[in-house]
Parts: sequence; C-alpha cells; structure tokens
Amino acid sequence: MKASVPHIRIRAEAGFSLLRDGLNLSFYVRRSHRTIAQSVIRALDVYLQAVGPGAIDRFFDSEGFAQPLDDAEWTRIRKELLEKPWSIVRLLDQAGHDDRYGVEYFGKPVDDPKLLGDPFGTGEPHALCALGFWLPTEFLEEHGAERVRELALALADPLPWCFGQVGFAFKGWTNLIGVTRMIRARCFRYPGMDNPDLSQLSWKLGT
Repeated sequence: MKASVPHIRIRAEAGFSLLRDGLNLSFYVRRSHRTIAQSVIRALDVYLQAVGPGAIDRFFDSEGFAQPLDDAEWTRIRKELLEKPWSIVRLLDQAGHDDRYGVEYFGKPVDDPKLLGDPFGTGEPHALCALGFWLPTEFLEEHGAERVRELALALADPLPWCFGQVGFAFKGWTNLIGVTRMIRARCFRYPGMDNPDLSQLSWKLGT
C-alpha cells in the first residue's frame, strides 16, 4: 500500500503546509439546500465522529479569514444550515497542523431560479449543492482501503446525491501565489490525483 501512495509535503517558510496529498470525498446533489440541510448535518456528524472531535477546530468567516470554532460557532453554523436558502461552510483542522482535515459545503436554492439569481431560469442549468470532506493519506495507510470505503458510503448514505467521487487529490492553498504552479509541476507525475474546486464545480458539473 505505502509504495503506491503519493507523498507530497511542501511547506512555506513560515512553517504551514502549502501543498500536500490527501483523500477527497465529494458528493453533488441536484436539490435545493433547504431540502437537504438536515442530511448535510447528518453527513457532517458522521465525518466528525470518524476523525475525532478535535480534528476540526477552525472555520472561514465571511471575509475569508480562519477563526476559532467554539461551541457557539458550531451552534450558529448548524442553525444557518437549517434556516437559510443559501449556505457556504468551510471548516479546517487545528491551527499549526498539517492541513490534514477539512469540510466544504456549497448549498444553493437550485430549485428556485429567482433565489439563485437567475430569474428566467436559463443561466445556471447545471447548479448543484456540493459537499466535500478531506482525509489525510495517513488515514488510508493506518485504517486501510476498506475503512475509507465504509466511511465514504456512510457519508453518502443520508444524501440524495447524483454524483460522488473519492480519491487522491492535491490539497493546497491555491489562492496563494505559486501553489497552482506546484500542482501543475506534479499532476503528470501523479495522473490519478484530482485538484477539486467545489465552489466552481457546484455551478458547472450538473448531473
């Protein structure tokens, strides 16, 4: 197993991870956010139970800055997931760690063109809700492929998904200068690795 698993570890001078290998588990749902919000929360709870309560402890605020994820913020996130027609949730692992875990969710009112910002219902025909989870490659090495498969199926179970994907992926801060170039330099060496961008795919992928 270990001989065939990619290991990419690139750090910034400040010590944080710029780019590494990981496992991405993504699910795409062609239903409006409000109709699947409870299912998204159930999938999130499955993930948190699998990785442990301390693995995720930060979130990105509306300005794009990482903030501590305390009990009050957990309550707010869950409340907004249930009550709003739109939802963007981005969670990440502990400050100073190796960018091992993470969650991304992009929920849209895909059944309501007006709320989607498309009053004539013609401009965004492929819009979806997208939910993605990250695991470190070490999770696969420690627990084995069958455990990863079991977790993927458990995450998928509450979701009325139309498409799902699990596999190796580049996990990097692509908003920083040079990281995309680092990925391009390695993508032909590791042709099976994905470079997922759920925020874009959720508008374009369709069913």
